[in-house]
Amino acid sequence: MKRVFIFTLIVVSLALVLAACQPEAEQVEVTRVVTETEQVEVTRVVEEVVESEVEVTRIVEEVVEVEVPAEAVEKTVIDFWSTDDQAERVDVYEAIAARYMAENPDVEIRILPIQELKG
Repeated sequence: MKRVFIFTLIVVSLALVLAACQPEAEQVEVTRVVTETEQVEVTRVVEEVVESEVEVTRIVEEVVEVEVPAEAVEKTVIDFWSTDDQAERVDVYEAIAARYMAENPDVEIRILPIQELKG
């Protein structure tokens, strides 16, 4: 209640300040203000309980698997450069790359052994 009073007081104050800042306007008289309210009296409350039988239908969902051909996707190519140019190490790298490519068919790994320049 206190907040409503303060809010109303602020609104009225602002209206007075704005009215004081306005240039003079014509005065208009209000000759009639009509407020109508209507009261309605409830004379009867009806409560009705309806009992009826309801038929329950069982819904069965069926899952069907359909194979959809995969769209052609451009492969990601990874060039793996290594200064390990010994055959045994290159074979290990290629075996690891083959396992990875088997799990990820959209990736191609190329093992590129290079010789280290000795200066």
